[in-house]
Amino acid sequence: MKVLFTTIIMIIMISCGQQAARNNNLALNPEVEKLALPSQRVAEDWPAYRNLENNLKIICSTNAFNATSFRKSMMRNVEGMKKDIPNPFNTKGVKTSISGLERQVSSFYNEVQDDELDKRIVEQHVEEIMNAFAGLNHTLNYTLAQRD
Repeated sequence: MKVLFTTIIMIIMISCGQQAARNNNLALNPEVEKLALPSQRVAEDWPAYRNLENNLKIICSTNAFNATSFRKSMMRNVEGMKKDIPNPFNTKGVKTSISGLERQVSSFYNEVQDDELDKRIVEQHVEEIMNAFAGLNHTLNYTLAQRD
């Protein structure tokens, strides 16, 4: 009887633990196009891009709720990206991609507060930001590929 009771308790604990892990993960495994080597070289001297990239890496390696603490930082980084676009990337397409990213970060900044409790809202905004960042990376790669 003790063995049966212990087994049932273990099964309940394991299943609850798996559910909690799923709830805390918030599905942050975005597919973001990586920068090609020529784009990486140019982006190395673009601090605002690298800072935003680091913010997004931290958010995706932890939990979407951590994104709320990066709201101001992400906004500053996107604004900095617009002001200081490296010459090889200074094209209409890149500026359009940065504007799209800025819209997503702005939406997140304005609509989500530091104490947001609805994980779907946070997750949706983070996903939209990641998609816009992926679009920017694609445009950066395309821009330099066109110059070769």
